[in-house]
Amino acid sequence: MDDASNNSANIVDMYSDYIDNPEDLVRLGCAYCNGKGRDKNYDIGRSLFVRAAEVGYVYAMTLLGKLYGDKKYAKHDQNLSAMWYGKAAEQGDDQAQFMLGVSYDNGRGVEIDQFKAFYWYKKAAMQGLTNAQFNVGYDYHFGIGVPQNFVMASKWYSLAVKNDSIEAMNNLGILYLRGDGVACDANKAFNLIHQSALRGNIAATMRLGDMYETGDGVKKDLSIALKWYEQAAEKGINEAKDKVLELNMELNNLW
Repeated sequence: MDDASNNSANIVDMYSDYIDNPEDLVRLGCAYCNGKGRDKNYDIGRSLFVRAAEVGYVYAMTLLGKLYGDKKYAKHDQNLSAMWYGKAAEQGDDQAQFMLGVSYDNGRGVEIDQFKAFYWYKKAAMQGLTNAQFNVGYDYHFGIGVPQNFVMASKWYSLAVKNDSIEAMNNLGILYLRGDGVACDANKAFNLIHQSALRGNIAATMRLGDMYETGDGVKKDLSIALKWYEQAAEKGINEAKDKVLELNMELNNLW
């Protein structure tokens, strides 16, 4: 063990002598990881989280998953990240369940497994976690890790919309636009997609541009389509930049 590791261990031992509450250990670990009120030191933070995790404090396990998955941490390790998320997920932590789903979705520390990803997303979604609700809806929408089911997609998107997910607003709007899993309703579709776009969702912004360009669910209006494409283009979306050029030429009778 090098001098730095010895020093970290000594500091942790010193704190653990008078901190019996794992919540306090985690609070102190977060202070070291964030550099709040003391010099930033990820190793001390990690060691404090481990002490808390060893006595069964689930939130400490989740934080270890987050720390090991952070590339800013010199000792980041996706395998250890997935391991700690797994320990916390099994204990029912919704954030860990969601992040374990992300790990399986993207092959971070585990083999890609969309069925397991869906399983853990749904576990977290059933506890009310908004991002997980959206992901469950998305997986049902596109048949990822589960048979495609538009009715179930609309159900989970609706729950996420109630929790203010702008991504779910856009995707639920698309279901209403197409009549997939819900009764076709152009007004509901527009209101959901429009609200999502106003809140900054680029996918919804592009969708509105397309709707006004083609007259899909709204009265065709190339000028309004251009405005929405311009907003997306300002965010660096290349497809939107092409659309802006195309519509400008069409509106100015350049072709």
